[in-house]
Amino acid sequence: MASAVGGLIASKLAELVWDEATLLWRFKDDVDGLKRTMVKLQALMRHADRREGQDEGLRREIMRVWMKDFKAAAYDIEDLLYEFDAIELIKQDQPKNAPEDAEGPIKVTMHDLVYDLATIILGQQLIALNDPKELTQNSLEKNYCRHMQFINYQKQSIDRKKIPSKIRSLHFTECDRLQLQDKSFSKCKYLRVLDISECSIQGKSVPSNISLPSSIHQLMLLRYLDASGLPITSLPKSLHKLQNMQTLILSNCALETLPNNIGSLLNLCYLDLSGNSSLNKLPVSFGELSALWFLNPSACSKFYELPESIGNLISLRHLDTSGYNVLQKLPDKFGSLPNLLFLNLSSCSKLVKLPDSINIKSLEHLNLSSCHQLQGLPNNFGNLENLMFLNISDCYNAHMLLESFCRHKHLKDLDLSDCHDLKELPKCFGNLSELHSLNLTSCSKLQSLPESFGGLSKLKRLDLSYCIRLENLPSSFRSLKLQVLYMWNRHELPEGISNMTSLIKFEVHSVKGWDIDFFGTPSILRLPYRVVEHSVHEVHEVGYGPHSSIVSIGKLACQHLRINHLEKVKHSEDAERAKLRDNADLQKLCLSWGHEDMTENKRDAEVLENLIPPRTLEGFALRGYMGTNFPKWMLEISSYLPYLTSIKLMNLACDAVPPLGMLPNLRLLLIILIPNIRKIGKEFYGEKGACKRLRVIQLYGLKNLEECWTTRSGEEGDDFLIPNLHMLDVWDCPKLKFLSYPPKSMYWDLTDGDEVLPPMHGFGRLSSSTLPFEAKIRSKSFTTDKWDRLQHLATLEELSVTGFHSSLASFPEATPCFPSLRRLHLMLPSLEILSEWLGQLITLEKIIIRGSPNLTSLPQSIRNLTTLKRLEIGSCPRLVERCKGEDAHKISHIPKVELDGTRFVQGQPVRE
Repeated sequence: MASAVGGLIASKLAELVWDEATLLWRFKDDVDGLKRTMVKLQALMRHADRREGQDEGLRREIMRVWMKDFKAAAYDIEDLLYEFDAIELIKQDQPKNAPEDAEGPIKVTMHDLVYDLATIILGQQLIALNDPKELTQNSLEKNYCRHMQFINYQKQSIDRKKIPSKIRSLHFTECDRLQLQDKSFSKCKYLRVLDISECSIQGKSVPSNISLPSSIHQLMLLRYLDASGLPITSLPKSLHKLQNMQTLILSNCALETLPNNIGSLLNLCYLDLSGNSSLNKLPVSFGELSALWFLNPSACSKFYELPESIGNLISLRHLDTSGYNVLQKLPDKFGSLPNLLFLNLSSCSKLVKLPDSINIKSLEHLNLSSCHQLQGLPNNFGNLENLMFLNISDCYNAHMLLESFCRHKHLKDLDLSDCHDLKELPKCFGNLSELHSLNLTSCSKLQSLPESFGGLSKLKRLDLSYCIRLENLPSSFRSLKLQVLYMWNRHELPEGISNMTSLIKFEVHSVKGWDIDFFGTPSILRLPYRVVEHSVHEVHEVGYGPHSSIVSIGKLACQHLRINHLEKVKHSEDAERAKLRDNADLQKLCLSWGHEDMTENKRDAEVLENLIPPRTLEGFALRGYMGTNFPKWMLEISSYLPYLTSIKLMNLACDAVPPLGMLPNLRLLLIILIPNIRKIGKEFYGEKGACKRLRVIQLYGLKNLEECWTTRSGEEGDDFLIPNLHMLDVWDCPKLKFLSYPPKSMYWDLTDGDEVLPPMHGFGRLSSSTLPFEAKIRSKSFTTDKWDRLQHLATLEELSVTGFHSSLASFPEATPCFPSLRRLHLMLPSLEILSEWLGQLITLEKIIIRGSPNLTSLPQSIRNLTTLKRLEIGSCPRLVERCKGEDAHKISHIPKVELDGTRFVQGQPVRE
């Protein structure tokens, strides 16, 4: 029986602990020693079993020896288990947006059996104290304490004499008033685990040459030290004496330098330096940390370089150098770390290039997101043959992927979202046969996908949202076995998509018109296996009392929900009983009131206050709300709904909008018919908000809106807060001006919103990753000064100008600055003359002229437009007659001419 118990314990520990410990922590000697001890104990137990009933005295002696050795082994096991706590820190460094099947760094969790075993073994060896009176020497001697935790200890100091001399682990939790003194740990020579992260250090409240208590340097057996959050500015030079140190956590301290001899910590495996914003470099000796496998110096924003010796870290598997705002290049040896699995370089906003020679064949996870200055990937990037997860989102200057990119045969997850300059994918892109997830959101210059795209046989999730220039999808698209597909409403549905039986979620992001529909799945598409549930609930009274049906909403299992007629909710408690906040599956929500007038209704505010959406909500619409104020959850919306990407406000009685600019992931903002709103100012952005991900702004029917600030002060010189807008859509906002200037949007659609055009001085010093390419201007009174303001959209490729009651008879003589213009559409009723500068727009491919009855001729210079492929003229009777007759020679070089809907060929009208 005894030997069976010993064997069970030994085998279970081997199964649950030893493999992981050897793999992750390199505690090979410790683990081997434990194995030998447990084998020895098992042998003793077998011997005891054989002697059972023969010599009771000898058997007791064997049991005594067994228990002594088992207890010693248990202490060693418990030491290891304490140090396993450190691995939990890795979980916090995992990418938050990885798919469910993402394989990040290995995690270790303590098994219940191991935990129970440690608890039984420890018994009263572990003491947790939250009352200073409990700290008596007698109780400590009685319990022979080895492990101690102080919880919410409010006394300012601890008598070091009362800390057990044989203590092995010491933790402080919520002890911010406790001040550690230099000699606090002078009696703890056996200490192996020390967590002082929630203490303070005796000294000045403002960091000034504050360092760790000097007695820490005497803890020669110390393996684990957590001093995160302490305002220490430096580490002692004697730190190298702690030769058993394996885990060192110094995150969010005030470190300015590291000791030059830190490379002497030869057993150091885990080092966290994140959040030390004053630290600007690593010592050269860093490359001597041969056992280091986890290194996190992220958010050290002043780091301007990494030492060449970092390439010598042969055991390094996890490296996080994200948030280096001034780092411009990486060491050459950086590209040859032999065992690196995880590399995070995100938000290195000044990083221009990666090492020319990058040959980290072990690398599986690479994050380059928000490296705004990164020009592209090196030619040999395809050498990363084991890469499985790659994030290049928000790399504005990455305009192409090389053919070598297609050698990533194991790539599963690829994020190219917000790569605004990406114009095409490699022709061989379909060779990425293992790709499961592809995110192309907001790749605004991408116009087509390669024909090989259909070869992505394992692709399950594809996001084409906000790809506003993507027009053509390849015929091979129908071959995909997609389960989730997001598209932009300007895309034409690919042929055969209705037969895509694998599809379970399909959304078309709609931005045009007044429709508040979030559901977006075209009716022609049948999804037989769709799991996305859409629900519309019409509020009504129920039962014999005054209660409403909204109380039943909590039982709905759906992802998209619209609630209509909330004016029928008579008691706000009913809204609270709906428990919207608990619906974790809900992704998009529309709350709608149906009042007959715009009179203030205080009950609306009470109802809305109780309809708090779940934190994970992605889309929100509010319609017909007649409260003049917003509830707390909307005023603090970035805290309540941090994942919100689209918000629509319609027919409201308020005179201000919530601080929507603080939403970190907001991409679409729609505001319709709010007559009382006159200004969208600094309150929209809150204290620190910036709409870096905002792609679409739609403002409809805001007749009294006069100002919309794009800087925090509304004046030039401040940081621009809407830097990457794709679409600016304004309808019937005649007074609206953007201060100090409008966003440099890619797509402009202005109807009776002429004041939105750039002012005469242009965009000032505005820096933007996006440039205008299309503008549609519909004006009641288009004038020459508005034409002049259009010149600031010099990068336009398509321009349409409609003046409904315009008196403009001719354009200014100055040549317009449109060097890339391909399409020009004019509809100006009073236009009489086209200027000769038209012939200087040599990139034009299509011209449309309609509704100008007084226009009599085309300029002679039109013959200079050798790239012009199509000319359409309609409702211009005098001009049409000239083109059929004496001006026919001016248009003879144009392949396709259409006059009043009739094809004109070789001087003869031919009907199509």
